[in-house]
Amino acid sequence: MNRVQKGGYTQWQSRLMALFLTVACVTSGWAQATFRWTGAAGTAWNNPANWVQIGPDADGIPDANDDVVFDGGNNCTLTADAECNDLTIPITYTGTFSLASFSLSVYGDWNHATPLNAFQSATGTVVLKGSSLPLYTMYIDSLMAIISII
Repeated sequence: MNRVQKGGYTQWQSRLMALFLTVACVTSGWAQATFRWTGAAGTAWNNPANWVQIGPDADGIPDANDDVVFDGGNNCTLTADAECNDLTIPITYTGTFSLASFSLSVYGDWNHATPLNAFQSATGTVVLKGSSLPLYTMYIDSLMAIISII
């Protein structure tokens, strides 16, 4: 028999609600990490040793729900298609970020404040997939750039 507590909920309902809230709080922590580029192990984006990860992530490289920040001066090159949520290339970044011939999907904001040669699209593609289209300031060092806004 379910006994009604002070708030009008049964013990079973209260326990179920507590379990739901616990699961929601715990899993929301897994949903997003911030990755800071170091380039400590080379230039490959998909090498976890090149990133400092802040927050939990299953594979150690940025995914569609993760934020990316470039710091320092080490270069980064995509070696496969990649994705991220927000991408930030501050004015303090002195390296280059190259797409090579791959695609980068950005699901959030692209914040780019570096000089002309910091972003090199080569023959790669940037796909901006945010749910609301933010204002972007991008400098692209290639006449071969393909940018799709979806």
